[in-house]
Amino acid sequence: MDWLSNVSPVWREYFLGAAGDATGGLVAQFVSGLLHTARRQVRERFHLPEQTHALQNAIAGAFDTALGAWEINDDESTHYRDLFRDWLLNPAVLNEFCTLLAPDDKSALNLDLLREKFEDTGLSATTSVPYPSTSWSRIWSVLSTLPLPKSRHCKHRCR
Repeated sequence: MDWLSNVSPVWREYFLGAAGDATGGLVAQFVSGLLHTARRQVRERFHLPEQTHALQNAIAGAFDTALGAWEINDDESTHYRDLFRDWLLNPAVLNEFCTLLAPDDKSALNLDLLREKFEDTGLSATTSVPYPSTSWSRIWSVLSTLPLPKSRHCKHRCR
């Protein structure tokens, strides 16, 4: 994780938690939000701690890729960090990202909705936080390699 390795310890803790292993911080909040939003059958795929931790690591890797262009200035970036958190934990955004937890060949993120919510939060292409865009699709490739049990009841959407 290049970007997360190069931010200050305070910022690394904000994103990854105090242990620096993606079991805390914004990564854990996002994963918790995803699993809370997901259908029961999808949540069951992550009932073991190692499955949840693998998801947290995949999300941390996606953060690293998606936010790699963000040049953090501690004075002004705290405001944008909080706006980014508000966007990421928005129920509509969480619901959209739930697609990644149980994808099929028809699954696709609604990037227009994600961009609209990004801008509604107060972020834009002109702010210092880069819009994650298609780099979130990295999670798909990571999730496809995880040894997660398949649920025969699971639809391609979380709800």
